[in-house]
Amino acid sequence: MVAPIVRFAPSPTGLLHVGNIRAALFNWLFARRHGGTFILRLDDTDRGRGKPEFEAAIERDLGWLGLGWTRKEKQSDRLTHYDVARDRLIAAGRLYPCDETPWKAFTSTLGREGRALFHPLRLALTARETGPEMARLLPLIGRAKAEARLRGQKA
Repeated sequence: MVAPIVRFAPSPTGLLHVGNIRAALFNWLFARRHGGTFILRLDDTDRGRGKPEFEAAIERDLGWLGLGWTRKEKQSDRLTHYDVARDRLIAAGRLYPCDETPWKAFTSTLGREGRALFHPLRLALTARETGPEMARLLPLIGRAKAEARLRGQKA
């Protein structure tokens, strides 16, 4: 087996949380077990929210946990690579603007009925059946179906 290269890529927009630590630990353990490389890659491209003090805190916290990295990288150091790739895609006619909003993308995958979405949300919405959350869902499936599903009945 070729020695694996794994990375942990937090965004320095806040402090680490347990989910971050879990991902870092799994990758660190995998690299260590297989004689691989563990890269700390700071995803620092969010210029508005990223802060140097969060970068320092990430490094300090990983060090405190004993999760040392083989090398450290910053996404912002690679922006020229992305520019080159973008220019290649434009030259090949494979890059086009996207006019899809997150809401449009979300609802287009559900279809008019919203069946794939509604059943899991039924449990989360029972305490807010008549609130604004429900009002936003009603256009997707209709009031009769929404009320029936909230009662656990098939619509």
